[in-house]
Amino acid sequence: MEKNGIKIEREIYERMMTRLRAKYEQEFGEDALSEEMVPMSRGAFIQTYRQNMQFWKRHLPDMELEKMTQLPPTTLLATHAICTNAIAALQKRIDAAGVKAEVEASI
Repeated sequence: MEKNGIKIEREIYERMMTRLRAKYEQEFGEDALSEEMVPMSRGAFIQTYRQNMQFWKRHLPDMELEKMTQLPPTTLLATHAICTNAIAALQKRIDAAGVKAEVEASI
């Protein structure tokens, strides 16, 4: 895997993904990662995506690679890549659903 041209070993990336999935399931429940579509109201949809966005932002390491004088640990880079990818995917979903302003306003 690569993040900003930095190679992340697949084993490390997968290990960090497993850890983050476990935290996600602990916070949202065992079935939280199910791809099954569940009907919900607009308000519930906004609440769900707000909570998801908060989760990924809370676990996103605070780092600015351009300003760093040395490379951070690969586990930190992997966590950063996973969280930024999750946030980007959520932003696409809420934008497509037309609720981006409502979700972001409540974060």
